Amino acid sequence: MKKISIVIPSYNNERFLQKTLDSVLNQSYSEKEIIVVDDGSTDNSVDLIKKIISSNKKVDIKLLCQNNLNAAIARNEGMKIATGDYILFLDSDDMLEEEALAKMIDTYDDSKVDLLIGSYEEIDEEDSCIGEMTFTDKEDILSVKKNFSRLLNINPVPSNKLYDLKLIRANNLEWGNVRIGQDLNFYFKYLLLCKKVRVVP
Repeated sequence: MKKISIVIPSYNNERFLQKTLDSVLNQSYSEKEIIVVDDGSTDNSVDLIKKIISSNKKVDIKLLCQNNLNAAIARNEGMKIATGDYILFLDSDDMLEEEALAKMIDTYDDSKVDLLIGSYEEIDEEDSCIGEMTFTDKEDILSVKKNFSRLLNINPVPSNKLYDLKLIRANNLEWGNVRIGQDLNFYFKYLLLCKKVRVVP
């Protein structure tokens, strides 16, 4: 089985962090690790993460702590110690749907692509769906060369994308420490390395 590393930068987000981590811990797909990178939080986030780690025996959870340097640096630090075949970047207020990892890895492995992109929902603070971002109504394998403009217009949010960690490391790819557009910066650089992308509803 291929291993998935889930990297989660976190800053003063104890309100949602439990839900985020539970959504990963409750995934049935067993070959996974969670790397939480605390970006200098001043709330009780670190204590919450430590409590979850001490009470969990099934999933490998690592905690890194750094000064407040921003999410891009946090993701890079998490990426350095990731041991998976694939990597997923979640924000600390994102949640995975049930069986999301199993569905993603099955689709990824079957298609021999460099990137998997799925749909996602925008959820408000009461857990109500306020919008859905779907990029296709059927599974589709796209040649990057032929569909570059279409792929570039897909929202660059990282949490609906499964990246190949070997491809990232072979090209020394990192999250750019830029003030705005960190997601777009990384997605664009990665897309230039891809030959095929699978988009799923």
